Amino acid sequence: MVIQKLDDYFFKITSGDITIGVNPISKESKKKETRFGADIALLQARHPDFNGEELMQSKGKDTVVCKGPGEFEVKDIFIKGYRVPTKYSDDISHATMFSLVLEGATLFFCGPIFDKQVSEEASEELYQANIIFIPVNGDNVMEAVEAATFAKKFSPQYIVPLTGEKSAAEAFFSSFGQEPAYEDKLTLKKKDFDMETTKVIALKQA
Repeated sequence: MVIQKLDDYFFKITSGDITIGVNPISKESKKKETRFGADIALLQARHPDFNGEELMQSKGKDTVVCKGPGEFEVKDIFIKGYRVPTKYSDDISHATMFSLVLEGATLFFCGPIFDKQVSEEASEELYQANIIFIPVNGDNVMEAVEAATFAKKFSPQYIVPLTGEKSAAEAFFSSFGQEPAYEDKLTLKKKDFDMETTKVIALKQA
């Protein structure tokens, strides 16, 4: 699988002939929009920065949109959504945490969360996660040290901090005792999940 970061919460994931868009930015957002055809779109919040599902549609593709809590199965890919409070905007009070099983690995997208207290069901899924994507900017989401404490207890193989701020990313790396590692994209194969340690990787914005 190949994971690319297009914005703090916006990711493009490709696995074989499957393309997944996580939190595509809509035309109504002040952020830069990006259009590409996706088989699956995951929308974590009812906000223009997260719900540009129309930009994931293209001729010849039937885009399946997952938003809100629940369980979904699309082309043998299993997805679970968990409701969680958010302070991202005054217009919304809740978001959705998503887990996604792809190529035998579990990816967990925390979304714009600010509280370490998550549901028991979401916590159980986090313990199964191989990759956790977590916000670290502070203000209306977790700050770096708090996010590191939260993520460490689940012991995933990889953690991707969601931030465009260098200082926040470096504080997060420091919490793990690791030197900053920035990648253009994350390319992973089955063997890459065999390690017993946790590696933090910050993705550059494409």
